[in-house]
Amino acid sequence: MKISDLRHIDIQNGLSHMDGNKELYLSILHDFYKSYIDFKIENTDKKEFHIHMHTLKGLCATIGAYELHKIVAKLDKADDTSLYKSLNNELYNVLGELKSIEYNKKQTSPLLVDELQKEKLFVALQTAIKNEIPKECNDICVDLENLQLSNGENELLQSIKTSLFEFDFDNALGKINQL
Repeated sequence: MKISDLRHIDIQNGLSHMDGNKELYLSILHDFYKSYIDFKIENTDKKEFHIHMHTLKGLCATIGAYELHKIVAKLDKADDTSLYKSLNNELYNVLGELKSIEYNKKQTSPLLVDELQKEKLFVALQTAIKNEIPKECNDICVDLENLQLSNGENELLQSIKTSLFEFDFDNALGKINQL
């Protein structure tokens, strides 16, 4: 699964809570997954219910799981058992997406780093093309070639490079806007 395909976790916002620290963010995602993989709200002790909900609410906002956050916030205000099914379903969705990202506590996930770095570099390339800065465009293209690109992305990059080699910035910009 590509990071851009995630529907239940907003990676960019989650990273913004970590000041862009990918390793910290991955560690928190990993810990969230481990802590809540077997969580069932029905098994929560009534005395500790609000503590669990308050903690989960904060963690959901922190990692960027905003739909889950909304449900948990409602439960934190009032123990409405009609929301239990929604909570369990959305938690299942979030955990499913977290499972799709391969974690390694000692090393940042190449999948996450590559996807985020790729997005950042393509935006930087688009800006460099708009500003018609050939050296910057070339440097960014080299950085992109060092990442794991899909066949389509690689073909597009080669096509952009051809246009840049010919100093055809308008054509290169049209191509990068296809992303």
